[in-house]
Amino acid sequence: MQGNPNESYEARGRDAMEGPRRLGDPITKVRALPLPSLLLNRIYSQYPDPSPPMVEIELPSGGKRMEPNPNDPDYLERLERHRLQVARKVLDVVLLRGLEVLSIPPHVPPLEESGWVEEISYLTGAEVPPSGPGRKLAWLEAFIFLGAEDYRTVQTECLLLSGVPLEEAVMAAEDRFQRPGGGD
Repeated sequence: MQGNPNESYEARGRDAMEGPRRLGDPITKVRALPLPSLLLNRIYSQYPDPSPPMVEIELPSGGKRMEPNPNDPDYLERLERHRLQVARKVLDVVLLRGLEVLSIPPHVPPLEESGWVEEISYLTGAEVPPSGPGRKLAWLEAFIFLGAEDYRTVQTECLLLSGVPLEEAVMAAEDRFQRPGGGD
């Protein structure tokens, strides 16, 4: 069921999930918001799956025919990298457009402060942008989401608020976080 974006999460009640979610740290509270479906559709259209390589098949009649080879190891590796790239873009949409941080613990610096930037840059080896979506993503990943379960929770709730059926939302969230060999 699609929630009204102008209506508070609490007012939508059980149509989504129960109240604000506590993630990782018991003091952190977030509110899931409906995802902009046009933005998600644009991501999927900009990143179509790569085509499998063609392989020549010899026919019993002596002729030959070209067929796609979806089991080619290089193709499977390319497809996995591609799907991870798309999943990352979708996750960025979930984090930037589908999440409102309501409260943070006292030990978590606010996004607007600059002290945390140097520490996270040092720890990760990646530069944190001075402003914009890259900075917000770095902050969310460093302080708000403490594990894959937090991502799954928020993504599932955002998809539910966007009108995606529960089973489909859960499957989508699980697909985004599958790891080779299982586990997180």
